[in-house]
Amino acid sequence: MEFQGHVTVGYELLIGLLHAFRVVRAEGADVAGFAERVAGMLPAYPPVVTASGKAVASGEYPPDLGPLDVQAALMDDLIGHRESLSVEAVRMREVKGLMDRRVAAGHGGEGFASPFELLGR
Repeated sequence: MEFQGHVTVGYELLIGLLHAFRVVRAEGADVAGFAERVAGMLPAYPPVVTASGKAVASGEYPPDLGPLDVQAALMDDLIGHRESLSVEAVRMREVKGLMDRRVAAGHGGEGFASPFELLGR
């Protein structure tokens, strides 16, 4: 069963990269150079992945990357930037909708993993 989870993470990462590459290209920057810098950042992510897994397992969502209400405001900026470059923002809008629902339900002080609670039951 975990195999599907591993494949899902891979594809989610790759589609996220493609969206980021589109933004970088639309900004007129070097996509290959950007990709190299992102590859260098990947070792910073294991603690975030581990913390998110622990939060989901426990059902407690500390504001690890900052409070969800602040992240939702940042998401507005990211969506606006994408759209100003004519880059598709459907996935970002989906994430923003989940964040907004959690904030409206009184969970604005929680962390990024908090919208997990809305992904199905």
